[in-house]
Order: sequence, then structure tokens, then C-alpha cells
Amino acid sequence: MGNVCSTTQETATEQAETPKVLLEKTYKGVTFENARGDICEEEVDALLNAANYQLSHKTGIANSFVNKGGPLIQEESDKIVEEHEEGLELGTAHVTSAGNLKAKHIIHVVCPVWMGGANDEEIKLGECVINALKKADELKLTKLAVPSLSSGAFGFPRDICARILVSKCMEYFDKNENSSVKLIKFVNTDTPTVNALGRALTSLIQDEGQVGEISTEKERTF
Repeated sequence: MGNVCSTTQETATEQAETPKVLLEKTYKGVTFENARGDICEEEVDALLNAANYQLSHKTGIANSFVNKGGPLIQEESDKIVEEHEEGLELGTAHVTSAGNLKAKHIIHVVCPVWMGGANDEEIKLGECVINALKKADELKLTKLAVPSLSSGAFGFPRDICARILVSKCMEYFDKNENSSVKLIKFVNTDTPTVNALGRALTSLIQDEGQVGEISTEKERTF
């Protein structure tokens, strides 16, 4: 749910694009990439998804995963919910296959809805990032594609969300130098979200990195 689906021609075109890497950084042996395009096209070990408590994938990125990956994703999600009679807890990570998508798995993390910041939403989103990475390590995954978790339908301001995603990944790798994860690829369709991730990566990771071609001057303003 990192991106909200739109009916505009521009967004439809963006969603069809193969992701293009615009910025690359390295931290503790882990490559961070910022890309623009359709996350459904990523051939990685796992895609991350900002999920609701019901793992009901009817909106945003989750809906795109099901539409393009097939009903198996929702069917497996429903089984997970059935197995947790007490209900899913905020911040927990749950794994399904990726159906017909190019990725192997989807890690669904039950993410917080932005309520203005007064309910520890930032702390809760940080816990989501950590738990997703823990799950990836449990499965010995190497490559993850990550949308801007919670900044779409869940309402998180883009820049706040971006800084949490990047900083919590860094915090995790500080404490887990033997993590199996070696690539975090942030993939989003819209320019403001891509720019927010670019700013966060540039300000938080101090190495030079590599900047790819960017199509408009607006996108250059990370």
C-alpha cells in the first residue's frame, strides 16, 4: 500500500514501467537502491507489502500484487488469518508466495495508519520494518523490493515514512552484520515518493553512491 492506485494516464503509464534505478548507496555491505517503476516487475526473493489486519488485498499495491500475481496470494493470506483466531497483531510479518509474479515471496507486514503522529505511529512503523527484516533473515532471503510502506492508503507523510524506512533498515544492519539481506530496493511509481526516498538515502547514508539518469528536473531534487 505504499502507492495509491490512480486512474490518471500518467500513473497508469508509470505502473507499466520496468523499475529504473535512480540512486544507489551502500551501507554495512548492503546495497540500497531507489527505483521508479512497477514493483510487480521485480525479480527478487521477496516483495514487502503494508497490510491491514485482515490481510485483505483490495486496495493499493496489495491489490496490484493480487491482480497481477493471481488469487493464490489472497487465498494464502486468508489461511494465515484463519490460523490466528486471536487476530493479527500490529507490526507482525506474514509470508505468502508471490503467485505468478517474478518474486518468490511476499512479506505482508501489518502496518499502522497515520493518525497525525500522536499515537506512536512512527515507532510502530519502525517496528514493522525491523520485523520484516527479521522474517527475511529467517527465510535466508537476499533481495527485497520495498514500496513506501504506509505512505499511500495508510496516510503517512512521505518524508517521515522514507526516513523511517531507511533509518530502521540501517539500525537493523548495525545490529545484524551477518544478515542474509544484501539488497534493499525501494520501488515506487510516483515522483514525490521517489524523491522522498532519494532525500532520505542521500541524507542518512553518507557514501557517494551512484546516481542514474533521471528524466525531469523535478526528480533531480532529492
